[in-house]
Amino acid sequence: PQSFAARGDYGSYLQAQLDEAIKARAVQAIDAQAVSARPAGTAWAVTLDGGAVFQADTLVLATGNGRPAQFAISGWPDEDILQDPW
Repeated sequence: PQSFAARGDYGSYLQAQLDEAIKARAVQAIDAQAVSARPAGTAWAVTLDGGAVFQADTLVLATGNGRPAQFAISGWPDEDILQDPW
């Protein structure tokens, strides 16, 4: 309760969870980029960059972290502050 798990340990945990879900056929891993998604009854029709379309019961938009808010440090020149490392 006084600390966070190491990033690498958390990544290993997430990979193990995904591997188990794939093995149980609860999810399917597809190496492609989704270019569109539209409702299809109670599911979703997802179109991939290669043109293939598949049905998904659940759609998750995992966009990652947003850009950080701008900040200033009193006494430091703005040009010496890296606002966005990405």
